[in-house]
Amino acid sequence: MDLKSYDISKQECIINFLNVERKVSFSDNGDIDVEPINDLNEQEEKDLFDEIMNDEKINKLFPYDS
Repeated sequence: MDLKSYDISKQECIINFLNVERKVSFSDNGDIDVEPINDLNEQEEKDLFDEIMNDEKINKLFPYDS
């Protein structure tokens, strides 16, 4: 996964995961939305969310409370 760009005011970033650019949106309540996601199988979705949650750059840009 590569972080391509981000917009803190919109609480979103663009990542590259499995050679597809995906928009990741973060809500105030802690939800994460990824588009597109329908091309991923269940394991790939899990891997993607694990990578997002554990990425240092993303966590600094979009901190969340556990």
